[in-house]
Amino acid sequence: MRILLLVFALLSPTAAHAAEKPTLDVNYSVKEGAVYIDCRLHNFSFVRDDENKGVLKITIDDKKTIFIEQAAFVIRGLKGGEHKVQIEVMKNEKNSYGVEKEISFQVEEEKEQEPIAE
Repeated sequence: MRILLLVFALLSPTAAHAAEKPTLDVNYSVKEGAVYIDCRLHNFSFVRDDENKGVLKITIDDKKTIFIEQAAFVIRGLKGGEHKVQIEVMKNEKNSYGVEKEISFQVEEEKEQEPIAE
């Protein structure tokens, strides 16, 4: 009976899901000086008691870093010109899953504001 339970546990989708590394796909668009970012995450959750839980670490132009617990967000207040945003899937604010993407985009010249994500 123990062997049967062990085999079932190894073959169950939940056990397989917990062992898989998270994946990340990023879609974005730039409109009126803001960048709208939508992260598609697989094998990952923002739910605190899920095994593959965590946060996203967002780094804007290698200067400002924030941690968020949502897959879609907007960055406003960027100066006109070329920008890059790095998105890293984190277990917590100190430990990474080793999954990240970087996007680069152009923002048209507008009023200067402090960059924020919402």
